[in-house]
Amino acid sequence: MAKNGLTITIICLNEEKNLPRVLASTSFADEVLVIDDHSHDQSAQIARKFGAKVIQHKFEGYGQQKNFAANQAQNNWILSIDADEEISPELRDAVLAVIHSEDANAVYSVDRRTYFLGKFIRFGGWYPDQVARLYNRTRARFTEPKVHEILVPSDGSPVNLLKGPLNHYSFPTVASQLERNIKYANLGAQELVARKGNPSLFAVFIRPAWKIFECLILKAGILDGVAGIVIALNAGHSMFMKYSIAYFDLTKTRNKIGE
Repeated sequence: MAKNGLTITIICLNEEKNLPRVLASTSFADEVLVIDDHSHDQSAQIARKFGAKVIQHKFEGYGQQKNFAANQAQNNWILSIDADEEISPELRDAVLAVIHSEDANAVYSVDRRTYFLGKFIRFGGWYPDQVARLYNRTRARFTEPKVHEILVPSDGSPVNLLKGPLNHYSFPTVASQLERNIKYANLGAQELVARKGNPSLFAVFIRPAWKIFECLILKAGILDGVAGIVIALNAGHSMFMKYSIAYFDLTKTRNKIGE
């Protein structure tokens, strides 16, 4: 058994640019697992250089991949982070305090702050972005939808918030955010249709407009300046793509030609 009983898991695909930063912040853990979806770059080699154990596993979904990672761990306490994130010293100390506690909860969330266009974003719904990441694998598990997996405690215990930020470097460029939008829009459209059926044409146009208003005004994204405006417009674009794909591309044929 490891010294402090903590395994950090990271799922990745072609993350050679991000892995050095995140792996440098994981040195306090007894075990670091990188679950690699057969990357074509130097991801596996870089992970091994930092002392991580690399396991090749085909990606079937975010929740599925993270649950697979937990099943490979030597320890019950798991800190699940992404390749484009970084553990702050404050968060490291909070994590260690929890796993050494005798009355710890099953799941803990963290405040994730995203770096975009030269600064950490404070508004627009991006911060505080509370995500559940630290958990005891015997008492919690990720849900397995196509996107937006959730870490759920099996005993129904509350999810407490840890001190210290989890730094997020998800979008080095505006173009990279647009690429992510398209990826999530495709997955989100499939899940939308599976849960609720095809949306109306009205929703295709109203949902994106409302999303922009929500991010920019209701969630004060305008206070982040130009970055906040870009974020709001990209959020609207992502919503438009999701509903457009669900309406136009995934619409079931209602009538056969000639009927």
